[in-house]
Amino acid sequence: MRPGERVAVFGCGGVGLSAIMGARAAGALHVIAVDISKQKLADAIDCGATGTVQWQGSAEETGAAVLALSGTGVDYAIEATGRPEVATACFLSTRARGAAVLISIPHPDAQVTFPALSFPRKERRVLGSEYGSCVPLYDFPMILDLHHQGRLPLKKLISHRLKLDEVNDAFALMKDHASRRVLLDLRQ
Repeated sequence: MRPGERVAVFGCGGVGLSAIMGARAAGALHVIAVDISKQKLADAIDCGATGTVQWQGSAEETGAAVLALSGTGVDYAIEATGRPEVATACFLSTRARGAAVLISIPHPDAQVTFPALSFPRKERRVLGSEYGSCVPLYDFPMILDLHHQGRLPLKKLISHRLKLDEVNDAFALMKDHASRRVLLDLRQ
């Protein structure tokens, strides 16, 4: 993405919050967070989102809500849930020539439906991305530099710090979706 573009991130768990931070660090003008949870939307604002949309019950309604908030649709809609209906909502929230970027791992049997006419008439795209499509040798130093500059506040992702012997509690927090990221401190 280029600075000044509009982004929507669907799913505000640890991966989605990371995408929000990355979009802001890359210069996104507007970052809309989409989630079913009001708490996760509040977390998204804390991590840099400029607006929020609570899931509206269907892909069509949620895509329309993002379109309404963004004006003409977003340049990039990032899917971070692994749910097919969310991938469809991402696609529907993009502007002409926009892209839905699917970053979560769906169930192996999952199928996603997109309106076919949007491909030739609006030149919309669907992209996949594994691990942010990063090249660690080049991207990790850049990420650390952005963090040191204060442009990528990675510490905001950590909601809980636990001792190693509390690993079961850490897994429970992750399964209950009651955390951003859980850090196990090996020094304690």
